[in-house]
Amino acid sequence: MADVLRSGANTYTVTCVAPSELDGIWERAVAYLRRDKQFLVLICLWGLWGVVALGMAAGIWAALFIVVAIEALVVFAWATK
Repeated sequence: MADVLRSGANTYTVTCVAPSELDGIWERAVAYLRRDKQFLVLICLWGLWGVVALGMAAGIWAALFIVVAIEALVVFAWATK
């Protein structure tokens, strides 16, 4: 399938390609990935660091919440003595 165009409310016009044309598309895609491999690696690494940072932040917030909850319980218990 080369192109899909909406031609009505529930109808589409589809343009097909010969199998020989797909070889050129595959080669272009591989060339694009080779050319931009460094960019893709950097994006993946930044995404990984983002997930790690988010996980650390969630852990810090959870620990902070637990400390504040314990402190509130201690203060409440002391105040109602």
